[in-house]
Amino acid sequence: MARTEGVVILKHKQAWIGLVVGIALLVPLALAQETHVSREGGGWGQEITGTLAAVKNLHVKVDMGAVVVRGGQQQGINYVVHTRLRTSSEQEARHQFEQYKVTAYVKGDTAWIVGDWQGGQPRHCSEELSVMVPREIAMVKLETDGGSVDTSGVSGRVEAETGGGGIRFDDIGGGANAETGGGSIEVGTAVTRVGASSFAMGQAAFQDGECVALADCVMVKAAEGRPVRLTGAERELLARLAFAGAGVADAGTS
Repeated sequence: MARTEGVVILKHKQAWIGLVVGIALLVPLALAQETHVSREGGGWGQEITGTLAAVKNLHVKVDMGAVVVRGGQQQGINYVVHTRLRTSSEQEARHQFEQYKVTAYVKGDTAWIVGDWQGGQPRHCSEELSVMVPREIAMVKLETDGGSVDTSGVSGRVEAETGGGGIRFDDIGGGANAETGGGSIEVGTAVTRVGASSFAMGQAAFQDGECVALADCVMVKAAEGRPVRLTGAERELLARLAFAGAGVADAGTS
């Protein structure tokens, strides 16, 4: 009997250990997200802020609202979800805000941010999701059922889809693909020249298979207002992104 009881107790301990580990994995996410409700003009606003670890990819999927992504020098992924409701009642606003569930987590090499209205979006409501990511992120995928998409400062590939709204890409290092309820837009980017401390990029935008815009820019690596030579690894990476026939200058030339 004692041995049997010992086995039972051991099993319970294993179950408790599994529960504790599961809670420990969820705690960092819960602590990383904060919610603040405040008066905004004739209505109420809610701001949800959070952080996620820097990973290879980002996938955003929201029911409605604008999505803005900016690449920068930070190490992690920071996000702000701003929701506005046109109502004078704080109680009613808080009740409606509780219906909007924002889930943020990392699965494998992808960070997910998902916004979902439980039971449908209320009337007189607007949302905007702003995300700051490391510039070096490899892939950004954005989905909204209705709202504008604005992405810039990302060295990897960007894919965006909206049920209706404008799409804006700027300073995208990899390829880009965009789809909107008003048609599809594709933006291609390639390195056209690599120098000692700078490189040039060319971009082309296509709508329904027809080229509708061209652009080019020059990027200079600098520190304290002075050009800094590209490292060998940086030059090799840029060379892999170069357009066929692009010039790759010797390290001693600018």
